[in-house]
Amino acid sequence: MKFEQVDVDLLLSALADLPSEWQDDESRRVIEAIPHIVDRLRTIGPEITAADLAALLREQSIALDVFRLLTGRGQEPMAHEICGALGVQSGDWKALRSRARKEPEAMAAALVQIGMPALIREQIGRNWTVETCS
Repeated sequence: MKFEQVDVDLLLSALADLPSEWQDDESRRVIEAIPHIVDRLRTIGPEITAADLAALLREQSIALDVFRLLTGRGQEPMAHEICGALGVQSGDWKALRSRARKEPEAMAAALVQIGMPALIREQIGRNWTVETCS
C-alpha cells in the first residue's frame, strides 16, 4: 500500500474553525452569581473568616465555583487541594460542590486552611468583567 505524502501546507489548508457554544446552563448560573458573591465578599471587609465563607456557601449553591475562579485555578488542581485540607483521598468537583452544600462549615474550614481568604482579598479589589464571545 502506498500512502500519499502529507505536508504542513496541506494540513493547514484542511483546518477549519468548529463552531461551539461554550456556555451551558451551569456556566450561565456561575456568571450570574459572580457579581452577587463578589459584592457580598466586598461588604465583609478585609478579614474574611470561615463563618463568612460558610454563610456564602449556604446562600449560594455556586459559591465554591466563584471562590475557585478567584484563584484562577482549574477544578482538578483545586479539588486536590481542597480534598487534602478535608483529609479525604479524592473527590471530583461535583462531589465537593455537594459537600459544600451539606457541610458548609467543614468546607469553609478547608478553604481557610488552603488560604482562600487571602486569595479572595487579593482579587476582590480588582474590577472584573465577564464577556461573552459572539
